[in-house]
Amino acid sequence: METVIIATPHVYDAEFKQRLAGLGTLTANDDGTVIFEDGRSRVYVLRNDVVSDEFEPDRLNRITSAIAHPVFYAVDFSDIVSCRTVITAIADDPDVLVDNDHGVILPGPEFVKMVRSRDDWDWRQDVP
Repeated sequence: METVIIATPHVYDAEFKQRLAGLGTLTANDDGTVIFEDGRSRVYVLRNDVVSDEFEPDRLNRITSAIAHPVFYAVDFSDIVSCRTVITAIADDPDVLVDNDHGVILPGPEFVKMVRSRDDWDWRQDVP
């Protein structure tokens, strides 16, 4: 599995579920994980309160300079096409940051703009 990290200014569980509703099948686990299925694969969106412990200080500073007390969500996926659907739905919000886990941290709308403008963009390999 690959992971994209979404940093938000507060708990976004309800917002994410609402934004994904109607795009595919959603299932919520007891632990808060939302599972998105589109017939191709599954994408897991889950709050992760310890992921920041794994960040290098510079990476964490970049995030906390934009969002003082971020709440982190991991978007776990194996199929990038399905993940693109999830990312464009949940990250198109000026209050969130997207960390592609490969050196790119962008405001949500900027990341979504790149996803939409480049159908073949694989953010895991092609870092702008």
